[in-house]
Amino acid sequence: MKSGVLSRRRSTQSRYWTMYAALGLVVLLFAVLRFFPIIKLFYMSLFNWNMASGVHKFLGFRNFVRMFSSATFLSALWRTIYIGFEILLITVPLGLLIANAIHRKIWAKGFVQTGLFIPYIMPMSQPLLSGSGCLTRSMAL
Repeated sequence: MKSGVLSRRRSTQSRYWTMYAALGLVVLLFAVLRFFPIIKLFYMSLFNWNMASGVHKFLGFRNFVRMFSSATFLSALWRTIYIGFEILLITVPLGLLIANAIHRKIWAKGFVQTGLFIPYIMPMSQPLLSGSGCLTRSMAL
């Protein structure tokens, strides 16, 4: 009986190896495309780069010290954080209200759902139409 359980477990594991391989590839690709630019940017911030000649001088954290001691930067940082919280406090409750309204039985529910979904579809439709020849360069804006 124990060997039957092991054989079923092995067959289940062998059945899903492609799923695990694909998921691993996606996670690896995401990590490389997400974290490599951040690490490279941090590395570049430690140097004084001259892009024309390609020469760079190591500064360490002097760029960060100068940045955080600037009144202009700190003002811009706090305004950005303030605006971010304002947007968060407005959009989250508004989104929950709209989701609640769509979930309930309301008049013109399909119209509201379509109106909210169209902005996500329209940017994708133009390249599809132009790629198939339905929208030529003479017709484009």
